[in-house]
Amino acid sequence: MVSAESALVWQGLLPQIVSNLIQPQDALVPLRGTLRGVAIYPYEAVSADLEARTVTLDRGTERGEEVLRYDRLVIAVGVVTDFSRTPGLAEHGLPLKTIGDAFHLRNHLIEMLELASVETDPQERQRLLTFVVAGAGFAGVETACEIAGLLHDALRLYPGVGRAEVRVVLLDAGKRILPAMHEELAARAQRKMARWGIEIRHGARLSAVTAGAVQLADGSLLTTRTLVGTTGLGPSPLVRRLPLELSRGRIPCDAYCRVQGWPGVYAAGDAAAVPNPRDGAPFPETISSAGAGGLCVAANILADVRGTALVPCDSQHPQLALLSRSYGLADVGGRRTAGFRASLLWRWAFLTRIPSWYRRTTLLFDWLSTAAFPRDVTPVRIGRSGAVLPMRYAAGEVIVRQGEPGGRFYVITDGEVEVVHEEPDGREVSLARLGPGRFFGEVALLRATRRTATVRAVTEVGVLGIARRDFTALVEHLPQFREALEPPGKPR
Repeated sequence: MVSAESALVWQGLLPQIVSNLIQPQDALVPLRGTLRGVAIYPYEAVSADLEARTVTLDRGTERGEEVLRYDRLVIAVGVVTDFSRTPGLAEHGLPLKTIGDAFHLRNHLIEMLELASVETDPQERQRLLTFVVAGAGFAGVETACEIAGLLHDALRLYPGVGRAEVRVVLLDAGKRILPAMHEELAARAQRKMARWGIEIRHGARLSAVTAGAVQLADGSLLTTRTLVGTTGLGPSPLVRRLPLELSRGRIPCDAYCRVQGWPGVYAAGDAAAVPNPRDGAPFPETISSAGAGGLCVAANILADVRGTALVPCDSQHPQLALLSRSYGLADVGGRRTAGFRASLLWRWAFLTRIPSWYRRTTLLFDWLSTAAFPRDVTPVRIGRSGAVLPMRYAAGEVIVRQGEPGGRFYVITDGEVEVVHEEPDGREVSLARLGPGRFFGEVALLRATRRTATVRAVTEVGVLGIARRDFTALVEHLPQFREALEPPGKPR
C-alpha cells in the first residue's frame, strides 16, 4: 500500500469532530494496526505509467523518487479540494477534508462567538454570527447541522448573544438537498433543519468570495466571516496525469471496477465512476459506495488470480445520514426511516465497518459520554509557530541535488554555498558561490521540473526553507515576488 497518511480517516465522522461530539482520534484507524503483513510505503504516489506498469512515489523533501512495479494496480486516491474555480474561495473558504480542517473549523466557530460577544458594530456583529455552508450533499448537510448544534449549545456561555442572532445558511446549487438519498427522506431532513433554524437556499451557486461576504450567481450577497466549502472537489493530481478520458473527474470503470482499456488496473472510491446496474449512472460519491467498491475490487482480484467468475459491484448498499445526536436518516434496501432509530442505524453502520475493536470502543464511549453531559466548547489550537523553517548544514553537506524533484526554496542567512552542475561525463562545473541574503532552489519550483544543479555547503551554513506549497502560494499571489526571482537577463 502507498499512502502518505499513516492512518485511515473516516470522513463521515469529521462533522462530529467540528461539533466536539467525539475526539479526533475516534476518526482515525492506524494502517499498520489493521493491515498486518502489508508493506506500507509512507509516500505520495505522484504518477502511474499504465503501459510500463509502474508507479512513481515522492519520498519527500529533497529525497528523490522511488518507482514500484505492479502486477495489478488499485487506484483509490479519492478526490482533492479544488477551490480554484470560484474567485476568493481558496483564500477565504474553509475546507473539511482532514482532521486539521475539523480542528480549525471548530476553533473558528468558537472564535466568532467570542468576537461577537463584545462587538458593538451591528453590521460586523451580523457578519460574525452568519455561518454559511456551501454544498447540500451528505457532508454539507451534516456539517451545517453540527455547526448549528455546536453554536446553539455554546450560547449558554455567551449571554450577550441571542439565539435569533445566530444564522446558519446552507447553499444548495440544485433543487433539493441530499440528491443521493430518496426524495422523501431529503424532504423530511429539510423540514427538520428548518425547525432548527437552518436556512436552506436552493439554486444558490457561488460567484465570488471575499473576507467579509459571499456573492451568489443571482447577484445576492451574504455578509459573513465563515464559509465552509464541502463542494469544489476535483480529481487528484495522480488521476489527472493518467492517460484516461475522465468522466466528470472520475475514472471510467466497468461493473467490476476494472479501468476500461487497461487490464490489471482497478479503481474504487470517489475516484472511480462505477455504473449502477439499475440505471447505468455512476454510483454516488458516498462512504457506502466507496465501501462497496473496495469489496468488489478485492473480490475480483482474488477471482482473477483463482480463475473464477468476477462479481459486479453491489448496488444494494444503505444510504445513511446523521443530522444530530438523536436524529438520522436511513434508507436500507428500500426501507426508509428518520429519527432516533435511524441515528442508531447510522452509528451501528460505523461501528461495524471500522476495522478496529479499540477504535469502536472509544467511539462508542464518546457517543455515550456526550449524550450524558453538555457539549464541550473549549477551543484547541494546534499548529506550528511559522511556515518558514530554519535549517543548518555542515560544510560539505549537499542541500539540493541535481536531477531530484524540488521540495523547498532556500534563503541563506549565514555561511556560504557552492552551486555546481554535473556534466554528462561526470565532471562538476562550478556555477556560483552564494552568501547571506542570496537564495536558491527556485528554478525547479517555478518550472515544475527537477533540480538543474547541486547546491553544497562550503562552510557551515544556515538557511530558511520554504516548502513548495507555501512558495507556490507566494508566487501566485505576489507577482512582484516572482519578478524578483526571475530578473530580466538572469541565466536559467
